[in-house]
Amino acid sequence: PDTAPEWGRDALRAFADAIADDLGTPAALAAVHGLVSAGNRAFDAAAPNAATATAVLAVLRRCDRVLNLLPAVGAAEEAVPAEVQSLADERAAARAAKNWAESDRLRAAIAALGWEVRDSKAGQTLRKAP
Repeated sequence: PDTAPEWGRDALRAFADAIADDLGTPAALAAVHGLVSAGNRAFDAAAPNAATATAVLAVLRRCDRVLNLLPAVGAAEEAVPAEVQSLADERAAARAAKNWAESDRLRAAIAALGWEVRDSKAGQTLRKAP
């Protein structure tokens, strides 16, 4: 972050100030949005320098340590083991049948194998637990 352009350091300061101010999430998200917008403008105006892009990505990752919204950027997705996928499929069936106890049991079994289940309107997704 120290090597980030001034606009990147400004965004990080704004983010940190917002979080320090009673966990001001709306202002923190606005700072992240400002970082992305400034980055898009800067990179549209000139060919991105690899060092600058890496520094800005470091700022974004630093913000995301608090928010934990982004998938691992640049990391290879780990294949879901067959056993975990099978449990996830069973869990999806249990949820469809509104068998919440079984769904919870299967979530715990998946967690015991080091995986995390996230539910959304689009369905469930799996990711390696941090």
